[in-house]
Order: sequence, then structure tokens, then C-alpha cells
Amino acid sequence: MLGSMKQLQGFKLLTQGQEFAKVKDVYFDVTAWVLRYLVVDTGGWLASRKVLLPPDALEKPDWNRKVIPVTLNRKQIENSPPLDADLPVSRQHEADLYDYYGWESPFWARMGAMVPRPERAGSKSAEDMDLEQMRGRADEIREDEPDPSLRALSEVMGYRVQANDGDAGHVEDFYVDDATWDVRYVVVDTRKWLPGRHILLAVPWIDDVNWAASKITVDLTTTDIVDSPEWDPEAPINREYEDRLFSYYDRPRYW
Repeated sequence: MLGSMKQLQGFKLLTQGQEFAKVKDVYFDVTAWVLRYLVVDTGGWLASRKVLLPPDALEKPDWNRKVIPVTLNRKQIENSPPLDADLPVSRQHEADLYDYYGWESPFWARMGAMVPRPERAGSKSAEDMDLEQMRGRADEIREDEPDPSLRALSEVMGYRVQANDGDAGHVEDFYVDDATWDVRYVVVDTRKWLPGRHILLAVPWIDDVNWAASKITVDLTTTDIVDSPEWDPEAPINREYEDRLFSYYDRPRYW
């Protein structure tokens, strides 16, 4: 099922039949276009303590109950390495987190070894990535530095969407596949052209993400975007709609 990343914010974790903690943000990789971490606040009323949870620990969300079952117990999560709210996520923090849980090496290390995650080996985004480029990226980043492709949803929300002939709107949300945690679509608010209308663009159609300018660039015209098949944010994204969308843009399907 495809679900809203923005909606995940506020979901609670479900472990051993009990709900606790709350999702505060989402980190995703804009090179591989995959969800990398949930930022979870395990603190109480008086103190906030945020930790990272990678997809390795997640099961399929219950979108109606607004909970995410996890494979870890409460104590494990509460005692995991805390996230420094004032600093970006460093490779060292990611390594410490995976060491704490005794898991396989983090995503960037697996890329450096040119080995995709086993459960993602058949995903289109994993197959289409330039592995030499990823290995170079992993080798260039020191352990005390953040991964430049790892970005928070709260940061990217509101970025401008730049078409070939001008401003097409701004980023409103992203949709993720809750079976593989692949990021599939960016939601664009086109209120400048059509107030109240939102459209979907598949993430492979994004040409560039300019962090300094807070801008996403796509090789499309504003007319292409605003005339795309109408999408109802209140309705689930189904294969029939996806087929119409990909036919409209004449792009290869990911499925």
C-alpha cells in the first residue's frame, strides 16, 4: 500500500500489544529514494528523547489505527542511542545504532560494499541505482559527517518545484510503499495555477534537488504538470490511477 509520509508523523509504535512513543519526523534517501529512518520521541511530558528507527525494525503500518508495529521491545527502543536534535545524522551515529541492535551494517555501508539490502534487492530503485556512484559517495563521507542524501521530511516540505518554463508549485508530501519503504511519489501543491489542487510526480522524474535553493527540478512544463490526471488526496492511490498517470507522461512503469 502507498501511504503518506506526512501522515506517518504522529503515528505511535506498537510493541507487545502496547502503544508508546510517537513518530516526529521521517528521514529518507534522495539518491536511492527510500525511507531510511523514523524519528521517534520516547520521552514524556517534561523531557524529549528522540531516537532513530530504521525500516529493519518496522512492520506494515496500520493506517486506520495510526500505529506502526515494530519488532523491538519498548526497552530496546528507549535505550537506543539518542539523536542530537541540534545536529544532522552522522555516519557514526548510524553505525552506533546498528551496532547497538546487532544488525547488518547501515544502508550507506551496504552501498559502499555494493550490496543492496536483501529484502530490497528486487525493488526498481535498488536495481536502477548507479552502484559505482553510490560506492564513491559512501567512501567520500567521513564517519563524523552527515550523509548529504539523507534528508528529513520536515526540511523538504515546502521546497519549490521548478519546471522547464517556471515555478509549478511546492512540495506538499511524499508517498511511500509500506511493503518495501520505497519512496514512490512527491505530492505537488499547484495552488499558484489551480487553487486547492494537488498532483503526483513519480520520484524518478525528479532531475535535481538543490538544497541551497530549496528547490526540486523536473524536466516537464508547467502545463504538463497542471494538466496531469486529477488526484484525490482523500482516496488511496491505486494501480488504475498510477497506470493513467504513467500513460499521461509516457513513462515506463515501476511495477
